[in-house]
Amino acid sequence: MGGLGFDASVIECPLCKDGFNHIKGTTTISGDDDYKAGWWGRGDLTVISMECESGHKWELCLGKHKGNVYMFGRKSKRTRKAKTT
Repeated sequence: MGGLGFDASVIECPLCKDGFNHIKGTTTISGDDDYKAGWWGRGDLTVISMECESGHKWELCLGKHKGNVYMFGRKSKRTRKAKTT
């Protein structure tokens, strides 16, 4: 798939490991090279708002810091209780 030789992986919800997730929106927060983006790095933070099919709201984050890009997931501050079965 893709033809560029890159491996692809399914992104799982960090809260329940559900592999069925939906992108709800994106935001980039400026870090102004001064730790102002709300994460431990100095640079900008791009936040991809996600929701798994179990109802968890979470964020896939890409943070820039001194020439490196870090990727991590975190629980969203958006509030909606996950579905229970």
